[in-house]
Amino acid sequence: MIQTQSTPPDRYAVKQLSKTQALKMWANLRGHFVSAEKAIAEIIAAKAWEPLGFASFAEAWADRMQGVPLATDSIRAHVVYAMVEAGLDDAAVLAATGIGSQVGPRSVSALRRQKAAGVPAGMASTRVRAHTRCKPSQPHIVRVSLQPSEYEAFRALSAELRTDPGELAAGLIREYLRRQVAA
Repeated sequence: MIQTQSTPPDRYAVKQLSKTQALKMWANLRGHFVSAEKAIAEIIAAKAWEPLGFASFAEAWADRMQGVPLATDSIRAHVVYAMVEAGLDDAAVLAATGIGSQVGPRSVSALRRQKAAGVPAGMASTRVRAHTRCKPSQPHIVRVSLQPSEYEAFRALSAELRTDPGELAAGLIREYLRRQVAA
């Protein structure tokens, strides 16, 4: 018989679980996916795979639920956390959850990191904020060829005005363009 307590994580603690009770838990999960998070937490807490002869939660999941879409982050977290606790690597977790489960390599590694950081399964998320980053734009460069005499005159003007030759050239070009737009 299942006895519940009011505080997690032992709220579904079980004194003794029969094969019939374990089968009922798995049927409840499969048939009533609305309360899936509760059912998964109950199965994990009660180790409802042991009376069925499975060595681990992952083995039972692969047999009973493989490929079933895990619709919410919380459900995915409960399932992946249990498999990670059992020592499965990312590839084994992916194999056990199955192709249609909506559990991919990124979500497994994200949930593994969150579990290691102490995030409870009910609060874990597989969505990562992302943004598109544009390549930094380089300044536009104008190169001109000057005769040696023109270059020396330009350097002399730059020295007379006590400014960098590049800044002087940019200022002269901007002034010229401003006058062209104004005309």
